[in-house]
Amino acid sequence: MSENKPRRRPIFSGLILILLGCLLLAQNFRPEMRVWEMFRDFWPVLLIIWGLAKMFDYFAARRTGDAAPPAFTGGEFFLLLLLFAVGGSLSFVDWAGKNSDMDINWGPWDQRYSFSEETVQKNVKPAATIMISTDYGDITVLPEDAPDIRVVAQKSVGGMGRESSAKERADQVKVEIREEAGNYSVRVADQRKGRRVTVDLEVHVPKQAGMDARTGRGNIKITGLAGSIAADSRRGDVEIRDAGKDVQAQIRSGMLQVSSVKGSVRVSGRGNDIDVSD
Repeated sequence: MSENKPRRRPIFSGLILILLGCLLLAQNFRPEMRVWEMFRDFWPVLLIIWGLAKMFDYFAARRTGDAAPPAFTGGEFFLLLLLFAVGGSLSFVDWAGKNSDMDINWGPWDQRYSFSEETVQKNVKPAATIMISTDYGDITVLPEDAPDIRVVAQKSVGGMGRESSAKERADQVKVEIREEAGNYSVRVADQRKGRRVTVDLEVHVPKQAGMDARTGRGNIKITGLAGSIAADSRRGDVEIRDAGKDVQAQIRSGMLQVSSVKGSVRVSGRGNDIDVSD
């Protein structure tokens, strides 16, 4: 008669409960940790912990003479499928939101907060060329009679967190105005640090200024400038009206509208609809 040795219980379930409990407790005391975003980025680490736990169970059973636990129980197999479904879905949503034209949110958990910031550069050269760039966000350029550059930045923060956490992430993204060899640049610094932060720029510039506006994902609208204009949007629409000199526009998708230009017009790239008049 063979002796039935007791089967060793797996420790993975206990490890997961401890880990989840620690994360949820930390979220209560440190909301800026953004547990869901951490899970989205690091969920494969659970598979590594799972594998290490299985190895520990196997060698511990050999050392004590107990029967090794099964490779997968029914509950563990279901948990594995759930882990791949949730982790893979969150990763896909994050990837699609950064690399496609789709407006993807996080469903009932998504909350967006908006914060405004104004930056001013006084006494600029009226006919200077101004370069504006942002990775995620619209650019609107408006002419002014004053010799100033005034930037009104609207920061929109999305994700699963509290307003205080959103404010902290928005503050990581700075709008800078710099003078470079007699010209000026308006740029959004550290935008990739503040994840899911969109920065829309409304830029008031001298009417005689030239313009070079670039956005990775967003629309560009420029109206009433006397200087030459260059616009480049990888994902978004471009609209240029009442330009006093030459216009260059490059688009990868979206619509292009150019009207009332006193100089030449050069268009490159591809778009869904192109309208050039006057």
